[in-house]
Amino acid sequence: MGKTKKPPDAAKKPRSRKKAAPPKAEAALPSLKKTSRVQNDAAAARRYEAHKEESRDRIVAASAKGRDIAAGFPANSIDEARRDRAWNDLAFFLRTYFPQAFYLEWSPDHLRVIAKLQAAIVEGGTFALAMPRGNGKTTLVERAAIWGILTGRRRFICLIGSTQEAAEKLLAHVKGELQGNPLLAADFPSACYPIVRLENNAKRCVGQTFLGNPTNVIWTSNRLVFPTIDRPDSSASGSVITACGLTGNIRGQQHLLPTGEVIRPDFLMLDDPQTRESAASASQAARRMEVIMGDVLGLAGVGHTISAVSTVTVMYKNDLAEQLLDRSKCPQWQGERTKLLYSMPTADKLWDEYRNLRDEAYRNDRQPTEATEFYRAHQVAMDEGAKPAWTDRFNPDEISAVQHAMNLYFRDAASFHAEYQNEPDYSSGDEQELPKATTLCQRVNNHARCLLPAGCQYLTAFIDVQHSLLYFSVVAFSRDFTGYVVSYGTFPDQQRSYFTLNQANKTLQTTTPGASLEAQVFGGLDALVNRLCESPWMEDGQTPRHIDRIFIDASDGAVRNVVYKFCRESKHARTVAPYHGQYIGATKKPYAEYTKHRGDIYGEHWRIPAVQKRGEVKHVLADVNWWKSFVLFQLLTLPRASAGAMTFYGSSPADHRMFCDQLVSETCIRVSTSERTVDEWHILPNHPDNHFLDCLLGSCVAASICGANILFRDKPSPKPQPGEPNKNYQKTPRVTVKRW
Repeated sequence: MGKTKKPPDAAKKPRSRKKAAPPKAEAALPSLKKTSRVQNDAAAARRYEAHKEESRDRIVAASAKGRDIAAGFPANSIDEARRDRAWNDLAFFLRTYFPQAFYLEWSPDHLRVIAKLQAAIVEGGTFALAMPRGNGKTTLVERAAIWGILTGRRRFICLIGSTQEAAEKLLAHVKGELQGNPLLAADFPSACYPIVRLENNAKRCVGQTFLGNPTNVIWTSNRLVFPTIDRPDSSASGSVITACGLTGNIRGQQHLLPTGEVIRPDFLMLDDPQTRESAASASQAARRMEVIMGDVLGLAGVGHTISAVSTVTVMYKNDLAEQLLDRSKCPQWQGERTKLLYSMPTADKLWDEYRNLRDEAYRNDRQPTEATEFYRAHQVAMDEGAKPAWTDRFNPDEISAVQHAMNLYFRDAASFHAEYQNEPDYSSGDEQELPKATTLCQRVNNHARCLLPAGCQYLTAFIDVQHSLLYFSVVAFSRDFTGYVVSYGTFPDQQRSYFTLNQANKTLQTTTPGASLEAQVFGGLDALVNRLCESPWMEDGQTPRHIDRIFIDASDGAVRNVVYKFCRESKHARTVAPYHGQYIGATKKPYAEYTKHRGDIYGEHWRIPAVQKRGEVKHVLADVNWWKSFVLFQLLTLPRASAGAMTFYGSSPADHRMFCDQLVSETCIRVSTSERTVDEWHILPNHPDNHFLDCLLGSCVAASICGANILFRDKPSPKPQPGEPNKNYQKTPRVTVKRW
């Protein structure tokens, strides 16, 4: 079948078309669509911005609500009767709010001390307190400080310790009570609740608010600022407690309140303001007393008074604690010295038998129950004469306070007298008698200055660095430690026979005016060491010698780096070395008990630690207590002609008066512990200069390192070698001194 063809007319019929829109209408349609789209986008943007604002406001409101502590504030937790009684009764406050610290009945001493604490806080004044160890003197004063702040009687309390670390521990105890004591939080919510809400997180202090107002709390390791809250019970609002060490930056303490008011400390708590080392040094005790009487008591500022309480422990005769307690020397401190036993028991034979039973039990790894039963059976007789200060103080395995005190006495009598009786047994300390300066001046040997006697094997020197002068000594030694002081003096030279450091006319500052202290000390050391090392020291007027060792005191922190730098860079670096004198008291570990590491060198109470890093300088450490006793009780007391004796150049005793005065500028007390006995030295108050003593001491240490030893005194002098002429042989073989 074929396709049907369309008629011609049908094929030519034109197609129908839609009528075209006017040109203007066609152009307006896209414009309308674009306008609608822009309007929709703008509306969406407005809705998004509104959503963002709403979210931000919601977050801000939630954050502010979370930081604001008003909602959970325990306004109805206060026990008015309990709080009102504690407000005016410190003893009740301590027993009520700190039952875990004060769980025993008060002793008469406690009540007397608490009454003085309350008077110092309420009325003012200064108060020094010595109580037996374990009687809670520090705990008492810490909680009394809290009472003073919470009741609004004190606004700025400064806790002062012997060191910064010790002071911060005191503040940590106070902070622990404020954030963890439920009774304090209940009765003093305005002070404690904001602190509790910090949860010990110092970062929350910035945003914390109360009813929309910032609390302005500061919570750091050395500063606590109490919250500022507008409530009737907010007596501690904006109060401050700080912590600082006695020898630190203690001046200029103040706090700016939100109102613009500036407050300064009005109450001080000094807890054991001395260390054992500072107590043994009269000069350190004097400096600390100056800080207390000047810087500390002046913290309140002009026109304001300050109250202070100091808890102390007497360690040595006339130390800082004893001076504060002595009402004849420091009457303003109203010293109070309490004891564990105001009188000792008189039944000596029974107590000796008790002690034997107790010691025998310990020697056989048993508990002293037999001794306790012996005391129980003879308690009336054994307690006769004893007067305990606190009858409730004894351990669960003891029967009475008298037995407890005697157990402490038998454990260590010296510690008992010092720490529990606050009266160290000075007689047992055995203060040693020193040679007199006039006697020492007679130890001249008629040799010219800078001339070495025959037979000397070592020539050593020591430089004591002061900020204005350099003191030095040069000493020649034989192998048996026989010593000859061949020269001493200062740089710059004062050109006079007697002066003190404060009287020096020519100083490092006048030598190099305008230079820094470091540059002045470096320049002085360079000039002095060059002179000592490059000068020929004639042995018996014939043989030139050079100094084997020069030690330079680097103990002063202000010039320590300069000394090390000089020893590293000096052209005589193989001869010089930094030196540190260490105070090794009876309670400290001697060098012989130190753990020896690879490369360490140990000798007669000195040691040279191994160098750990490349470029470090070897330095010397010496036990100054031992060496001072060795020099003053051996070298300077033996007859002049004896082996091991020390003498001075020249023939005129008067020429050495200044030198000898400084040699006897210190005194010592022989202190015994259960392990050893040590002469502990400290400078006398009326002898401010001891620099030549340090020089002579350092020269002896250097000789010991070179090889001098008292053991050589027992050995016969070497005989002449075959073929050598015998001319009353005196010289010993030269010993080669090893370099660093």
